[in-house]
Amino acid sequence: MDKNHLDEDFARVGELYVTYKNALLDIENNASVIESTIQKIVGEFWKITQKVKTFTPDMKENSVLIVKTIKNCLKTYPDKEPEEFCKLTFTSIKNKLSGAASTSAFEEKTGMHITDSEDRKRKKIEKAYKQYVSINKENKRAFIEYAIVYLGFNREDLETYLFPVTTSSLFVNNKNGEEVCVGDTEDAKNVFDASTEKTDKNLFKTQLDIINKAWLKQKEDSKTILSVAITVDLLGDFAKFGGDESSISVLWEIEFVDKKILENFISDKNYKLPTQSEIGDRFGITKSAISVKVTRFIKTIRE
Repeated sequence: MDKNHLDEDFARVGELYVTYKNALLDIENNASVIESTIQKIVGEFWKITQKVKTFTPDMKENSVLIVKTIKNCLKTYPDKEPEEFCKLTFTSIKNKLSGAASTSAFEEKTGMHITDSEDRKRKKIEKAYKQYVSINKENKRAFIEYAIVYLGFNREDLETYLFPVTTSSLFVNNKNGEEVCVGDTEDAKNVFDASTEKTDKNLFKTQLDIINKAWLKQKEDSKTILSVAITVDLLGDFAKFGGDESSISVLWEIEFVDKKILENFISDKNYKLPTQSEIGDRFGITKSAISVKVTRFIKTIRE
């Protein structure tokens, strides 16, 4: 993007910012002017974000974040020089988008869906670790002990964010493009055998049996949580298993499947599967903890 074109865009923002500042001198009589000017400033900055190549192409997904950042900057910097306001706001937008990208990458890698407060904690730990390795050798285990004693961090938080468990799916595609369970048991090897002549229903049943065997080996408290979480995951993605009555009937035969959720899912067209947050609330843990439990369970199937 030609720098001169951006300069012109920033100049328009600067002019609007002056209008905004002047209108603030008499808020009571200029409420409509203030509101309309804010919208115009948001619109101009939005155009700028679309032009800057360093920004991600999926900008629309972050539109709410961008608008919120601009409005916060207007509240925070009501009396700056136009050029300084433009620089501060543009930098804030870049930083927010960079943080959002970091969060998305973490969630995609781990399968964890973290709240804003959890994400702030994660970023605080990441920042502390970067400072630590700037003067020490890179050693996450040593940092954890240091951070607990000198920085007051919680061990569980440090373990979660510094050593995240990479997410995986209960089902993967084999070399023939067929979806099969991740389990590496004799049953699973049969599933991976392309020459196996089975109906879709029997194949699905075999895959679920592999999961069920691993589930039966879990502790009782974990089994209850995993039952709900995995049932929700299965039903949420049920379209890829065929979604027909034959496949549904298989689920009734599997011990780990939460039958109450299954019944509600089948009998009530308006039934909404619980979110990870709702599952976490039910068992008194966070939604990230739910994600970790499921991901670690999947890992045990692979082992």
